[in-house]
Amino acid sequence: KVNGILRTALASAAGRARLQIVTTLGNRRDTEAVKSLSEMARDNDALVASTAIVALGKIANEPARKVIAGLRKEAKSALARVVADASLRVAETLAATGDSKGATAICEELLQPAQPDNIRRGAFGALLRLEKDDGEQRILNAIHGSDAKLKPVAIAAIGSLKSRDASK
Repeated sequence: KVNGILRTALASAAGRARLQIVTTLGNRRDTEAVKSLSEMARDNDALVASTAIVALGKIANEPARKVIAGLRKEAKSALARVVADASLRVAETLAATGDSKGATAICEELLQPAQPDNIRRGAFGALLRLEKDDGEQRILNAIHGSDAKLKPVAIAAIGSLKSRDASK
């Protein structure tokens, strides 16, 4: 009932009140708000668009994931960080619900050098948790590789490896 009231209020709200309603709908993971939030995610006002994108990342149902995936491909540079962060949140939600294949696909996309460093590190850490060997091979590749942004995450993850031979 509360979500319905919020969705109704969203139609006529403006300014900060509108942003607060969007944030609340995202926090409440209101799947029925996805259509409105999807439209807002493409708003010319960057604050409105970014608030809607964050909310969609929190909702993370199939329609919200499709919107975010589309935004990853078309994101304006001003919103690229917000879209990447929402994508990482979606990947974490997928992983938590057992969809490791979906989470892995998103994380692999977020590892690209064009992504912000913090997003790349988060995606790398998520991939380590998703892999059956705790990411042992991925850690070794990162340590011996040339990507200076991922090396600290790989080094920090060594202690969590279960394999006794991992540190050799």
